[in-house]
Amino acid sequence: MRKPNVQSPLDQLAEDQQHELWELLRTTKYEDAVDEVRARYGVRSSVSALQRFFKRRGLQESLRDSLAAQRAFENSADVKTLEKHTRAAVVAAMWEAITTKDVGSIVGLGKLLVSIDSGARDAQSIALAKAKFEAAEKRLAAVQDAVNAAKNGTIDPEKVADEIDRILGRRK
Repeated sequence: MRKPNVQSPLDQLAEDQQHELWELLRTTKYEDAVDEVRARYGVRSSVSALQRFFKRRGLQESLRDSLAAQRAFENSADVKTLEKHTRAAVVAAMWEAITTKDVGSIVGLGKLLVSIDSGARDAQSIALAKAKFEAAEKRLAAVQDAVNAAKNGTIDPEKVADEIDRILGRRK
């Protein structure tokens, strides 16, 4: 493998020009880009020099894209709503998936997101069950009050059944 030439005039371009050149090389044939580079940047180059530059610059551009994606993900409204430790775990898994582009890392991120979603659904189910339980306790207490009132003689015993049906929502 050839050692990178840090003396290359392409590497001497300003950072934004290097990025612009890399983007140009992504969409243009190297042969066509030689004249474009001379016209835009005043740099004489060759097809092989452009190929080497594109290869060297690829890692930097990949990291730039990864950082941009990670920041966008981390700053998304949905991720910001997560609890601090959960958010850190999700962002770390996202970074690993982006930078390694490893299928296992991407699957791991997916599993983490599914488990978080499952946990949220479990929390919702628990809250719903708790609300139902509390409502049932209130109905039971009301039924017990009606039975006790019938025993104490404060309500007509024949109306207790109607009162219990009303409490349980069988009649209005």
